Amino acid sequence: ETTLKEYTIMLTGFGFNVSRMYVSRVIKACGLTFKVPETVQRAKFTEENMRYYGDYIFWTSHIPWDKLFFLDEASYNTKDLHRRRVLGPIGKRVCSINPMPLRSTYNTTILTRYPMNENEEPFYMSLRVSSNTAWDFLFFVMDAVESGFLPPYSFLVIDNAAVHLAKETTPLLQVVLDAAHIRIICMPKYSPELSPAELVHGHSKGFIREHQGLFEQLADAIITGHGLITNEMMRNFYKHTLDYFNREYPE
Repeated sequence: ETTLKEYTIMLTGFGFNVSRMYVSRVIKACGLTFKVPETVQRAKFTEENMRYYGDYIFWTSHIPWDKLFFLDEASYNTKDLHRRRVLGPIGKRVCSINPMPLRSTYNTTILTRYPMNENEEPFYMSLRVSSNTAWDFLFFVMDAVESGFLPPYSFLVIDNAAVHLAKETTPLLQVVLDAAHIRIICMPKYSPELSPAELVHGHSKGFIREHQGLFEQLADAIITGHGLITNEMMRNFYKHTLDYFNREYPE
């Protein structure tokens, strides 16, 4: 995590009269460059979680994709949904105008499925102004079951968020799912790369960043971004997150 400036100061302290540009050239000559690091949770790489990771891949690799329904929540805040880089003159400040209220915040819950035909919706969504709670999660699942989007004899895949495993709602959730013959599968901890629902959120947020000037309300941008998810895109999301062994997948 040492910066170029810190490397230069360090070498100067050892008696080397070097500039940042010289240090930068030496680093580049060594085939190295400064990059934005990907932050990962240490808890993901515990022995227990890694064993469960392997078990999870084994279980889900033996389940038809159209039986796997992935649930995930995401928070949308206008102050975080802006373009990270724009083109501008050197040495000049560049401003990006965002017509949406700066303190606008929404939370979404989505449930994805592998669409077997073009008549099936690729996901089921709830949009809320308030934060997500265990009761919101429970009512969302109940609505998905009642609407038929989450059918009997399917698998509901969730992460380890506290709202999914709350003591006050888990017994009732189990009753609802048992009645519909639906089983829960918990993902390994800190493993968003295994969920196609994460790709839906990522695509929607990317759309909002690129088109923020077109919307005056964040809710409209969220709905539009999700509405662009096609059945073909969802099938590709499933393939990207579930095709562990390049096996054949449903057409």
